[in-house]
Amino acid sequence: MVLPESPPAGLSPRSYCKLALQYHLMGNVRQCIKAGRLALAGDKDDFDGTPLENISEADLGLLRKLLDSLDEGVSFSAEFMGGTRRILRDLGFRIQETNERADQLLAPHQFFRILKFGMEESARILGEKAGASLSTLVHSVIVATHPSREVPQGLKAVDYLGLGKRYLALFWPEQARDALAQVLELVSSGPEREAAEKLLLTKVPLHPVPYLAVKRFIDARRLSSLGRGKEAREAFRLLVEDYPEFEWALEQYAIQRIQDGEVEEALDLLERIVSSNPDYVSAYLHKARAHAIKGEVFESQTALDRATRLDPAWEEIAILRQTVAMMARL
Repeated sequence: MVLPESPPAGLSPRSYCKLALQYHLMGNVRQCIKAGRLALAGDKDDFDGTPLENISEADLGLLRKLLDSLDEGVSFSAEFMGGTRRILRDLGFRIQETNERADQLLAPHQFFRILKFGMEESARILGEKAGASLSTLVHSVIVATHPSREVPQGLKAVDYLGLGKRYLALFWPEQARDALAQVLELVSSGPEREAAEKLLLTKVPLHPVPYLAVKRFIDARRLSSLGRGKEAREAFRLLVEDYPEFEWALEQYAIQRIQDGEVEEALDLLERIVSSNPDYVSAYLHKARAHAIKGEVFESQTALDRATRLDPAWEEIAILRQTVAMMARL
């Protein structure tokens, strides 16, 4: 399935709504906003059969203003690619202000809650693309605050659980595995053990990952965060070739393929993950995204059901389920 690079002219509001959701699921912020603005360009009577069919004229006007504000933020992002910390800070204030308005005015509406999530995701993506100018600063902060690569001895279970989560956030799989294993050794039952077991089952790679693979994975993610998408994609491709069972590499390469519109190829990669590690939860989330982009609502909901059974408290699953439910109406 290939989506147009940019929303074409002449579609119905219903089609633009669906296209906006598909771009959103791909992570294509700019085209999502364009399609959303085109969907909102019509009269209220044009929205029958869409998630906007019951929207009031006042809320419709407010939604248009919010999309305009977000579009300004995306356009503004071009100015700080490789720019200064001041510009990034200014953008952060703008996005924060927009999100605060969404909290105050739009929270009661399900559709608007999804919009707010999309705006927050846009802020995150824009922040990632601004990383070139701040990479040295960010790296310094990480180095100053991250834990030792050697898992310490003598901690309590709750401390090892927190440490395991920090290692996962840093993409250090073996340190995370060791820290969470310490939790299991220290407590035989209780919330700390349950949380550690869930993380080991659903988030940590099934098999030990060599240090070189981890290093290459982190380097590839850094390329992606700096906006060097082609280099990152090639780095993930080679990593998957060399380490074909490394879930994190397969997942990130699948995300790259989804962003490039290569949804079938992404699904093949994600299926490889769940075939070898059926409890790896985020693979199901991305399968749900990919199927939704293709318009395969049942398959998407099935993947979300599996993800929910593995991690029922994961908020992103609930948000994606709402988005898929909206697509089912289009």
